[in-house]
This record gives sequence, C-alpha cells and structure tokens, in this order.
Amino acid sequence: MNTLQSILTLIADQPYMLKASFILCILYGAYFAYFSKDASFTANRFYLLGTIVLTFFLPVISFDVFPVWVRISAASDSQIETITATPDLWKMILNNSLFILYLGGFVWMIFRLLTQLFKIISVIHTAEKFDCGDHFQIRSTSLPLSSFHHFVFVPDDTTDSMLLDHELIHVRQRHTIDVLIAELFKCFFWFHPLAYSLSNSIKLNHEFECDAIMSNQYSYERYGTLLIKHAHSNVNYKFINQFSSFTKKESS
Repeated sequence: MNTLQSILTLIADQPYMLKASFILCILYGAYFAYFSKDASFTANRFYLLGTIVLTFFLPVISFDVFPVWVRISAASDSQIETITATPDLWKMILNNSLFILYLGGFVWMIFRLLTQLFKIISVIHTAEKFDCGDHFQIRSTSLPLSSFHHFVFVPDDTTDSMLLDHELIHVRQRHTIDVLIAELFKCFFWFHPLAYSLSNSIKLNHEFECDAIMSNQYSYERYGTLLIKHAHSNVNYKFINQFSSFTKKESS
C-alpha cells in the first residue's frame, strides 16, 4: 500500500506529469506518423509496449547535463544561513486538489476494470468448459466470440472454424498480456488522451497481426469474405480480444 501511495504521489506531481506527457507525445507521435504505416506488426507491438515502459519510468531518471561544482571554503561556513521556506498556502491547496482529483480518477478507472475482470472470471468459473490442450473453450452466450489469456469464449456450436483460429492466434501470441498492460497504463494516466489512443493502437495492431497470420493459412478471398461478413461490434469488456473486421494491411 505504501508503494502504491508513493507511485500515485509521484505521478500526480506536476513535473512528472509534464515529463511523462512530453515523452508520450514524442514516442506515440513517431509511431502514428511513421511506424503505424509499416506492416512489421511484431516490431510495432514491442514499440508500443516500449512506449508504455519509457513513458512510465523515464521521468523519474534525473541526471545533470552540465554538472556544477560549488566550492565552499571552511571560512565561509559561518556565513551560511539556514533559510526556512514559508509554505505557499495557495500552492499547497492547488497541489492537494490536483492529487485528490488524480486519485479519484485512478480509483474510478481501477474500479471499472476490476468489475469487468471479475465478470469475465465469473463466466469462466460458471460456464461449461472444454480442455483443448493449449486452451480452454468456454461455452457462454453472455460474451461474444472472444479470448482472454488461454480461454476462448464460444457462444454456440455453429461458430466458423476460421473465427476460432483467429482467436487462437490471440491466445498463442499472448495478446491479453499487452491489453492488461495497456489498461493499467490508462488507469495511471487516465488524464492523458494519448493513453487511450495508445491502448487502441495496441489492440488494432493485434488484429493486423492476426490478419497477417490468417492470410497465410487461408485464401484472401475466403478470409476477406469472413472480414466483411462479421462487422465489428463494440464490446464493453476491455480485457478480451474479440474478432474485428478491420481492413487488413498488405505486407510491403
């Protein structure tokens, strides 16, 4: 608890926010301008995850570009005066207000994610499960065809085999880990619009990565027909990987 409190206090600090925002703008701006157009989906995946790591940790690294050496002679020790800073009341009120605002947003985001996570876990524990070796199929009508970690949610027996293969790619590529990291990043930086854009880019890159693998297994016509047939539906569960009919990027 003390560690979490220290992290929240650090992030709520204005200099940290400014540094982190600047780093996020630079790194995600570069991705949006250049790398997002590249078909190297695995490289893009690590770049986006690296953006999260660097945004979080770089602001806490401090170093002197031009070190200043100050020589103080023993004779001048008597001239050093201890200055007691008088706290600025308004500045203290502002800092406390910003921290309370940040903490409230963080708690709300964590609450929403935990609520959805508990719902998914509840479905996993209560629904019918089938052990398929490297994954479990969960028969449930409360969730669309989707995946979470090594669980694949299947609403009925008539599900297209290509859709199942698509979800299995999410499972084997461990995309849920990326999604969890991105959602936690949004909780800490809920005030920054690019945190949401970064999370969406990670999920979109997952779909492109799956499309590229699926296109090697099936013909463009057959898989393309599947993409057109199944329109993307907006699901409120943030943790699951759901089949989406995004336009596939062609490999360069």
